[in-house]
Amino acid sequence: MHSSTEVVQPLSAPSPEKLQTGYKETFDYAGVGIAQVGLDGRFIDLNSRFCEMMGRSKDELLHLTFQDLTYPDDLEPNLDLLRALLAGEIPSYRMEKRYVDANGKVFWADLTVSPHRDASGKPLTLISIIADITRQKEAQERLRFLMNELSHRTKNLASVVQAIVNQTAASAQSVGDFRAALNARLAGIAASEDLTAYQQNHSSDLFDLIRRQLEVFLTRDDSRVTMEGPDLTVSADASRGIGMALHELITNALKHGALSSASGRVRIAWRIDREAVPPALTLSWLERGGPAVMPPSRTGFGRRVIESMVATSTHGKVDMRFDPEGVSWSLVAPLDAVLPLRP
Repeated sequence: MHSSTEVVQPLSAPSPEKLQTGYKETFDYAGVGIAQVGLDGRFIDLNSRFCEMMGRSKDELLHLTFQDLTYPDDLEPNLDLLRALLAGEIPSYRMEKRYVDANGKVFWADLTVSPHRDASGKPLTLISIIADITRQKEAQERLRFLMNELSHRTKNLASVVQAIVNQTAASAQSVGDFRAALNARLAGIAASEDLTAYQQNHSSDLFDLIRRQLEVFLTRDDSRVTMEGPDLTVSADASRGIGMALHELITNALKHGALSSASGRVRIAWRIDREAVPPALTLSWLERGGPAVMPPSRTGFGRRVIESMVATSTHGKVDMRFDPEGVSWSLVAPLDAVLPLRP
């Protein structure tokens, strides 16, 4: 029977040279910016990631201070925290701030600052860790924009529904008339809102918006209506205003105008005039072939929607004519007022 003895060698501590090399590699190749900074803000040492973020060489940065790179509006809050740290009021600090790179581009960073102290606890230098959080801040801004837009649209929609109820009730001859008119108008709003709900930025394709409004009352293959115009996406406010105006125009055409007879025709056309000052969208509605038109004796809610409400929502001008051969309506609006806003 044989026995063997395994000799276990004690682990030796890494040499100071190896420790120094390991620290240096970590400092140089870290995925975040790291800077050693003097108490006056002057850079003492920097890693390559920080140089990349600033778009400057190490030699350039060693002649600058963090104050030189800080976005002006964020400098005083940064200095307030530094003063509190040097006064012993806080052990370290963390803040979100903006820097300006060599090209003048502003970016957001998550900054953490801790002091390197001597044996007595007195700060000697500052160690700053800088992580680029520009994408996160942009995502937050987009979310804030969408929440503000949702709040705005909800308030507008509530006001529109309230006005529709009040005006419909004032002109209704009976409860049945009120119910029918209100349901039809709400169906028109629902058609516009349903279309915008499918778009992330709450915008609408103008062709689809018009088609949806027509399909509240007509089949898709109804040959009495023609549409012609270029591809165009319009904002939520413009979509709502145009959608409601179209709803009233279609309703009136079905009751009294071109769509009340088999021989009537409606042409809906739009064009973009980029040579105008400012560039403009022109949208027109033209009825022909229906009963002879008589100008209305009074201005009801539907007329106000067709003229005033759509003009307000698009910052445009409306022209409506009751010619004997058929109603004509047109909207001319600044292109910038009807295009979707970009966050």
